[in-house]
Amino acid sequence: MKSLAAIALGFLACTGTAQAAAVMSFEQVGADVVGTLSGSLDLTGMTSAGLYTAANPYIDPSQGVFGTGAGGAYQDGYLQQVSGAAFGAGGPTVATATSGDAVFLWGLGTNLWLPDGYASGDALSGTVTFGGSSFTSLGVDPGDHVFTLASGDTLTVSFNTTVPEPGDLALVALGLSALGLARRRR
Repeated sequence: MKSLAAIALGFLACTGTAQAAAVMSFEQVGADVVGTLSGSLDLTGMTSAGLYTAANPYIDPSQGVFGTGAGGAYQDGYLQQVSGAAFGAGGPTVATATSGDAVFLWGLGTNLWLPDGYASGDALSGTVTFGGSSFTSLGVDPGDHVFTLASGDTLTVSFNTTVPEPGDLALVALGLSALGLARRRR
């Protein structure tokens, strides 16, 4: 039984997702690409540059850009306080649907905008949909792309392909084999 627990712990350790305070996770859902924002951000030591009017949500992988929430909402701007890189070669694509908090990242511009009145550690949530799109048509690079805030916190932009890694499959097979052996011994 101890070996079964060790296998299970090993499996969990190898299949974890990127560790980040906030994650913008994109997935292919039918004919659409849907992004879901969750988590919170620590803004300790960061200074707002004031309020800005939010752009209509869009994605521009070549500039490290994504946005959620309603365009026209007011946002606190944290300018030149983010580091990261582009997450693909694609150009701008406007969202077909969006909801939730107005959050906008311009990674190559080193800027982040958060909802007006956002307090460090508050929960963030939102969605954005790109109808009739795929990762290929948007020009994104699958995987995790981590942006670091001046506070040291992170925002991960993840493009999930939902295909397990070969190492993960081997661990699953090993775990199932161990379960089968344990059951057989009984």
